[in-house]
Amino acid sequence: MMSLLSRSVLMPIAIAIAVAVLQFGCSQNESAPARPHFELEASSLELQKYLDENPDLLKDADARLLQPVLDLGKRNLNWLVKINGARDAAHRISLSSKETTRAYPIEKPRESNTDIVLKSYQDLQQTMPREMAEVVFGTGELPNDITLNETEYIRWGNEVDHVYQAATRWLTMKPYLDELKRERKSDVRGYYLLSLESDLESKLNDWKNLKPDEQTKFQDQLLGVCGNSEDRAKCKTEFATLLSRQGSVKDFWLKYKSASQTLYESFFKIQWFRTDIVWSGAQPGGAELASIPVIDPNNAAIASYLKDNVEDEWKWLNWELKLVFQSGDPTSMTHLLFQPGVTAHVEVPNKIVMDENQPTSEYDSQWTIRHEFGHILGFPDCYVEFYDEDRARMVNYQLDTTNLMCSRRGVLQQKHFDEMKRVYSRAQ
Repeated sequence: MMSLLSRSVLMPIAIAIAVAVLQFGCSQNESAPARPHFELEASSLELQKYLDENPDLLKDADARLLQPVLDLGKRNLNWLVKINGARDAAHRISLSSKETTRAYPIEKPRESNTDIVLKSYQDLQQTMPREMAEVVFGTGELPNDITLNETEYIRWGNEVDHVYQAATRWLTMKPYLDELKRERKSDVRGYYLLSLESDLESKLNDWKNLKPDEQTKFQDQLLGVCGNSEDRAKCKTEFATLLSRQGSVKDFWLKYKSASQTLYESFFKIQWFRTDIVWSGAQPGGAELASIPVIDPNNAAIASYLKDNVEDEWKWLNWELKLVFQSGDPTSMTHLLFQPGVTAHVEVPNKIVMDENQPTSEYDSQWTIRHEFGHILGFPDCYVEFYDEDRARMVNYQLDTTNLMCSRRGVLQQKHFDEMKRVYSRAQ
């Protein structure tokens, strides 16, 4: 996640449409509170903290309906704390891991509103093993340990936490539904799905002979493509008029394809470049290096945390990114700052802020520093969240769940290296 500040050491290279993609959680109305920006896989503790700090959100009618879910989620996390409090460090349980992280692929987005969350809550009541349900749905004193096996406990603990996350995220975002309606322009599913369709233009040319369900599918996707650059109501009117006049559906696709494609591709492109990265080219032995100065944290553990994670992630084949620790001015050099209770983020161009309360040994922390450093290098987040007014629900998804900048399941990919080389391997 990024926050937009001065770009004094950055040179813009982004196309204009990318600015619309990267809202950085900032409100379009400076007098109104900024919409909070949480990654799609933000922990329930982050969301719970935000609700605790904004108690007015819990006065909403939906909050009253969702109170049993909120109580369940807190009790689940409190039990985990009590379990770990009775164990030594080597045997403590974590619900945070790459394997248990919930991904939201573009083909199967997460949708939520109060009714959806309550249905998930009811499903949990019916399917959870009895020995766990009696604890998390109960009201008595929490036990010091678990009776079911650890794998099953982690599975169901994550199921509870997933429902809790959905409830807290809905309540957090509900005040910003008008703003999130506008974010629907960033919904690139139409372009993505149509680009995967074999022989698409021939099918669109033969529109009248397509089966009704195919027509419905393509129409929805084409309206999404048009909606990336035009008002959706205008798109619907234009498409209906085209069909009534037996016009060319293929031409409708070709008319709006380019803008939609540019938007989609912008999620994977560096949006600006730094002037302090040195691309050294091939070294003896064939390795190719890039380096970036980072203010020395003067703490061996934190320095190792940075190098072990960033340098381990940001390498590809015979290319490596190296952190060069040195003294310097925080206003002009990359640096890491820990603050208690914050949501991890980057304040462009140079500051990475991490939660001091989260152990650096946790998977979430280690993935986050790798991801946030991607923002320091100029990469945007590649996930989408908006409110679908037609269906009265929040929709969010990750464009590629294997991509480091999209998902906590993601890693560095060839496209990251190619983009780094395109931008930074210029004459030094």
